[in-house]
Amino acid sequence: GEARNFGFKNLPDNIDYFLFLDSDDYLDNTLLEKAAMILSNNKCDILTYNFQEMDPEGHVYGIYNLCDNKTGIVPTGDLKKFISSTTCVPGRIYRKEFWADIDVRFPKRIWFEDAAITTYVLSKCKTMYLLNESLYFYIQRKGSVMNNKNLEKLMDIKKALGYLKELFTASNTYEEFEKEIEAIFVQTIINTINRLNM
Repeated sequence: GEARNFGFKNLPDNIDYFLFLDSDDYLDNTLLEKAAMILSNNKCDILTYNFQEMDPEGHVYGIYNLCDNKTGIVPTGDLKKFISSTTCVPGRIYRKEFWADIDVRFPKRIWFEDAAITTYVLSKCKTMYLLNESLYFYIQRKGSVMNNKNLEKLMDIKKALGYLKELFTASNTYEEFEKEIEAIFVQTIINTINRLNM
């Protein structure tokens, strides 16, 4: 969380958009060129694309279909259904001014720091463009944070979800997004249990 906060705080003034790239992962070499073309014609808060979960040898476990098999601007009335698509901040490019206006920060020194804010960030999005291609490669490596069976640290999920609930409560939007928040809570807890059983 601290690294993500530091990175955003220190973006150069001439940057309009940014993304998060975890240390084990990599991007398709066409992503930035495609994004530049789309964003030069569409001022969006968020550009969303799919990502593949794979091992370091290239074996694909699955595809996170964040775009729901669609490409183009999301109609305003459909934005809400993308709020509970995932708790990961990768898989998207964010407009710097949009992120600054939300004024949200990742919690420090806990696992699942992106689960603590992603749903809230997506709830604030007014314009989203979908690029239905797998352009982010999410590497699952033995010994990585997300493949660690440290029970104490896995329980950080409680802190992350508590932080997320506080964001919605403080902005008086909890009731408006209650179903989406509930879906994320259930999904995240099930995923954590599955990690314990792996």
